[in-house]
Amino acid sequence: MCSIPNYALNSDVSDLPERIKESGILGALECACRSWYKHLIGSTDWTTDMVSALYCFLEEKFILWLEVLSVVGAVGEAASALTMTAKWLNEVCSD
Repeated sequence: MCSIPNYALNSDVSDLPERIKESGILGALECACRSWYKHLIGSTDWTTDMVSALYCFLEEKFILWLEVLSVVGAVGEAASALTMTAKWLNEVCSD
């Protein structure tokens, strides 16, 4: 992500803002990473396909999602996103 060396801390990358800008993370990707769960839990008509897509996302893209949140300084949002998603899953699966 952003050509950051493995095991480097974001704070150790002096040109991180430039790398983020060049990578295209700002804008739509950042917005999607920060708000996907709000759209999911706000949906009134859920389907089993949505639950399956969530499973695939978490299984295949979870680390990439966390990396994007990390480089934009929003990794703390992951905990509330996962908590709210888990509550949503409990509600829809118990109906």
